[in-house]
Amino acid sequence: MLPFLIMVVIGGLALGGLVIDLGMAILTQAQMQAAADPAALEGLRFRDALDGNGQPIGDEGRRMVAARMASLVFDDDLEPAAPSVLPLQLGAGPELELMDHDDPAIAALYASRTIVVSDQRTYLPRLQLNLTNEPHGDLVAGTFVSPWPLALSREERSYERNDFLPSDQAISARAPAFLVRLRRTNDLDGLDHQEGVSSGGSPIPLLAGHGSLTPFANPDNPNNYNFRAHGFTVRATALAEAQPALRVGFPQTNVTPPVEGALPFALALELWNSLPVEQPVVLTVDATGTISGNGLAVAGRFTPPPPDPTAMTMVGQAIVPAAPLLGADRTGYVPIYRSFEEAGQAVERVIGFGRLAVRGPLPTLTILRLPGVVAPMNVSRHITGAASFPQDPEVWQALFEANRALGDAVLAPVLVR
Repeated sequence: MLPFLIMVVIGGLALGGLVIDLGMAILTQAQMQAAADPAALEGLRFRDALDGNGQPIGDEGRRMVAARMASLVFDDDLEPAAPSVLPLQLGAGPELELMDHDDPAIAALYASRTIVVSDQRTYLPRLQLNLTNEPHGDLVAGTFVSPWPLALSREERSYERNDFLPSDQAISARAPAFLVRLRRTNDLDGLDHQEGVSSGGSPIPLLAGHGSLTPFANPDNPNNYNFRAHGFTVRATALAEAQPALRVGFPQTNVTPPVEGALPFALALELWNSLPVEQPVVLTVDATGTISGNGLAVAGRFTPPPPDPTAMTMVGQAIVPAAPLLGADRTGYVPIYRSFEEAGQAVERVIGFGRLAVRGPLPTLTILRLPGVVAPMNVSRHITGAASFPQDPEVWQALFEANRALGDAVLAPVLVR
C-alpha cells in the first residue's frame, strides 16, 4: 500500500508541476509578450517622428518611447519613474526566489528550498536602449527577412535570428524593422544583463515539480542547465516592420501640431514615378478637377474632400472625380492610383499613398514630393469594406503587389513576429 501511495504522491506532484509550474511559465510569457508587442510598434512608429519644435526625435528618442511603452503596460499609475501608489502588483510574472537549506546534504534535494517572495512581488521590465544596436540587446533596429515558406522563425542562444538582420549602428536610425525582447533567464551566456544594452528578470522556478522525478542534472547541456536548479527560461520577442499603408485618416487641423491626413486629390502612378524628390512641380487643374502637367494630359483628379465619406482613404477604392477644392496650403498623404482591367473596363483604383506638400491657388497646383516616412499616426495596414471595392480576387492580388512596389510610400508599422 505504501509504495502505491508514494507513486500517487509523485504522480500528483508531477501533474501539479505540469499544471502549476508550466502554467505559470506560459502565463508569464503571455504577459511579457503583451509588453513586447506595443513596444515594437512604438519603436518603429516614432522612427521619423518630430518633437514639439519640429525637430526629429532621433534614434535615441524612439528607443526611449519603446522602453517607456513596455514599462507602462505594467505600471499601475502610468508613471514608470514614480513609485507605485496602488496595490495592484502588476508585472510580467511573479518574482520568486528559492533559498537553499543550511545543510548542504538537504539542499542537494532542491525540494527543501524555501520560497521567498520579494518586496516587488512581480517583475517590472526596464528595457535598456541599446544605442549601439547590439544583436542581443533589448531594442534592436534592423531588417525583417521572412524565412517562410522555407523555414520557421528561429532564434539561437546568441540571439541571432533567421528572420532578422540587425543594422550597423551608423544606419540603425533608418532601419525598416524594429525588434523588442523581454527575458527572464539565468544569464548563463552573459548576454542578458549588460548595462545600457540588455536586461532581464529571474527565471520561473519549479514549485510542485520539485516533488516529481525531474532529473537532478542534465550533463548533455553545455551549461549543465536543469529545471530543478535553474527553473524555466522565459522570453518574449516582438518584431515590427514598416510596410506601405493601406489606409489613411482625415487630416486634423484643430490640434497642435496638426495631424496630416488624406489630401482632396489623387495622382496617377505614372506622374508619381516621374516626380523628383523635394523639387517643386507645377500642375494645372481645370474646372472639372482634372489635373494635368509634367507631360501628362491626365496626371490626377480631384476627389471628394475629407470628411466626405467617399474621400479616397483606402487602397482598393475606385477614384471618384469631384470639383476642385483645395483650401489652405498643407502637407498630407496623396492617394496614388492606376487603372485595372475589370469586366472589360478600365477602373482607376487607389494603390497606396505618398507624402506631398501642396500649395495653390487654383487653377495652379504646386506640389513637392517628399521622401517616404513611417507615419507616427493616422495610418494603418487595416482596411474595411467599401462599396467601390473590387470583387475579383485577382484584382486584389494586383493591388497588393502594386502597393508593395510603390516608391516613397507612406509607411505604417506592422507586427510580423
